[in-house]
Amino acid sequence: MPYQSFWLLSFAIWPGVVLLSALLNMAVWAEFGWSELIVDYVIGFTLGVCFWWFVRTEQRSFAPSLSLVFTHGLFGLLRVFNVIPDTKRLFWWSAGATVGCTLLTAGLDHAAISIGATGGGAALGVLIFLLKVPFALFSAAFGLLIFIVGLIHAAAALNTGAGFAGGVTYEEWNTTGPAWATTVGATVHCWQGKYSDVMKHELYHSRQCIYMRDLLIPSWAICWTFSGPGDQNPIEVVAYKIQR
Repeated sequence: MPYQSFWLLSFAIWPGVVLLSALLNMAVWAEFGWSELIVDYVIGFTLGVCFWWFVRTEQRSFAPSLSLVFTHGLFGLLRVFNVIPDTKRLFWWSAGATVGCTLLTAGLDHAAISIGATGGGAALGVLIFLLKVPFALFSAAFGLLIFIVGLIHAAAALNTGAGFAGGVTYEEWNTTGPAWATTVGATVHCWQGKYSDVMKHELYHSRQCIYMRDLLIPSWAICWTFSGPGDQNPIEVVAYKIQR
């Protein structure tokens, strides 16, 4: 079966899912970055390896189970606890949701940006959040912890803020100065400047989390080490183009 083949899963099927999702994300915003696609292929390869590792393990030991959740988010977690009962359903649920949610949120984020960071649209934001958050559970959990600390800081200090817009939580640690922010799962952390100034840029990263999963941040760090900061980083290329 193709769902049990290391070669098909790692070199063709999952890289294909990730590349298709990335291309849809770029196409809806009419900006492309071919260097990102190289990273996307490597991430797809990793998703396939972890998928195959879990499938071939007769006894569901900790390491392959953890790797499945890390690379397949909520769908991996549901498979570990047998809510999704078999490998075939796991593949179609995870792959289908990856492509579908990337396409949907790429379109819905246009509407969210039209509304703006302070324009309301809570129902739209909740819908987008639910479409984004299942894919990078560890990043989302860590990001929400930072958000909670940011809320406390915003309540106690001047030139700060916090909110929920575009399907992500955000906090502004210092609204003065040029914008500098980080996306962690479905959360955005504006260390300096206002969320509205980087909304397009960071929402692109939040969509990347759908198909890059919890691998986005380590992949970004590796790319930054070899390519440098800013739009030289393959993961940042399209985000900077969209922001401009």
